[in-house]
Amino acid sequence: MIFRYLKPHTTFVVLTTAMLLGQVVTDLLLPGYMAQIVDEGIAQNDTSVIFRYGLRMLSVALAGIVCVVSKSVL
Repeated sequence: MIFRYLKPHTTFVVLTTAMLLGQVVTDLLLPGYMAQIVDEGIAQNDTSVIFRYGLRMLSVALAGIVCVVSKSVL
């Protein structure tokens, strides 16, 4: 019954759901990268690992910001 009312807004529903999924994925990736920094970078005193995973974290965080802003604009 609700699908009848959502049919004109299918594009927005799909885009909002995709942006929400992107936000969740990025939020779940960040702790794993932080664990890699601590386990491999700090424990072994390897700054290249810290920078590599730090850049990955930064890019994932920026992707998450894009998803959140896009979701709120839609």
